[in-house]
Amino acid sequence: MSLKRQRSRSSMSLPRAARGYVLIASLFALSVFSVLGFVATQNSIQQTRIDAAHRAGTMGAQFKQALRALIAREGTGVTTGTFTGTNWLKDSGSCAGATGSARYLPCEFPNFLPLELAYSTVVTSAGGVVTATVSFGTPSVGGNSKPALAGEVVAAINGTAADYSTPATQTYYAANNNVTTGAISLMVTNAQENLEFVKVNGTSTITGDHDWNNFSISNLRNLGVNGTVTAGTVTATSINATSISAGTVTTSRTTDRDNNGYYSDLSGTSRLNYANINLVRLSNNYAAGGGCSTKQIGTTNTGEFLSCVNGVWTKAGGMTITSAGSNSNGLWRIWSDGYKEMWSTSTFTLSSQQTRTHSFPKHFSQTPIVTVMDVRRVDSLLNVSLRSTPTTSTFRATNSGGCCTKTYMWRASGY
Repeated sequence: MSLKRQRSRSSMSLPRAARGYVLIASLFALSVFSVLGFVATQNSIQQTRIDAAHRAGTMGAQFKQALRALIAREGTGVTTGTFTGTNWLKDSGSCAGATGSARYLPCEFPNFLPLELAYSTVVTSAGGVVTATVSFGTPSVGGNSKPALAGEVVAAINGTAADYSTPATQTYYAANNNVTTGAISLMVTNAQENLEFVKVNGTSTITGDHDWNNFSISNLRNLGVNGTVTAGTVTATSINATSISAGTVTTSRTTDRDNNGYYSDLSGTSRLNYANINLVRLSNNYAAGGGCSTKQIGTTNTGEFLSCVNGVWTKAGGMTITSAGSNSNGLWRIWSDGYKEMWSTSTFTLSSQQTRTHSFPKHFSQTPIVTVMDVRRVDSLLNVSLRSTPTTSTFRATNSGGCCTKTYMWRASGY
């Protein structure tokens, strides 16, 4: 008997039920392999699409950087309008079909992106703010929209945090996608409120509060504050503020912001317009009769109150002679309040109808009171009269009587 016929007999020898089980197992295995093959195919297709989304995002990021360079270089002089594709960012002098004035993109940079995405850019300029808004469309495959891929594209366009670390162009950008439709857009602008960094040249405007996390700001020249400064210790050469609330304020001098002619220097000279003080303790010790600056106040070592009158420390309620002397015009003495007394040291004679002019040994600041005293012929006193110029340095005495020579002395007093 041949081998083929033997095998046929052998298989025919299996029970019919066993042959059914073998068939079912074969069909099950075939189904499993088919499912696994389908899943593997779908995963491969999805990965291919994700890779395409990453490529689209990378190209979009390069396009973004070109827009940042454009705005940074040309500023408000940029050409505004709606632009399709990428040729307008290529140098027309070196790239075929390019229309740009500078090389912001290389000549070989494509006009379209994977996943049926494209570039449509609107550039505007108003009030010193330049903005470029790009519409890429919705990721699609074979005309069918794939919104789920938009997030992959946007993530690649925005890049990682390192992309923000060196703001060479100081422009803000942000790519977004509509979570429903998957439409992708990008904005690049130099608007102050969108800047991620503060420029060192002072042209940036802060738009919110900052928490310095207990760190210091040093080497400031001037600090202008519109509100209130609250701190443990404030040390400055000059502080000009409406309100200061602090535990300690250290400064060389405080000046009135409304009138800088008034100031306070705790270790020097202060000038105040009005002070309402509950209690004052004077720690100085001066002696009555000593020199001072007029209108100062002080105390002795025993606490007696002193005021400075005409440059001399004077006890309250009393006066002292600050100076005295004589010259060819007579004697004089000056009291601590400035009151002066002067008198003649010799007698003078006047014939009838004669007048004599006398000079005081010191000048008066005001017209003084002058008294003429008869030495001889007292009965004729009324015939002697004083006629002032008026002046603070001289006076005249006249014998208006009809006879007799008068002998007299004089005395003057006043301020």
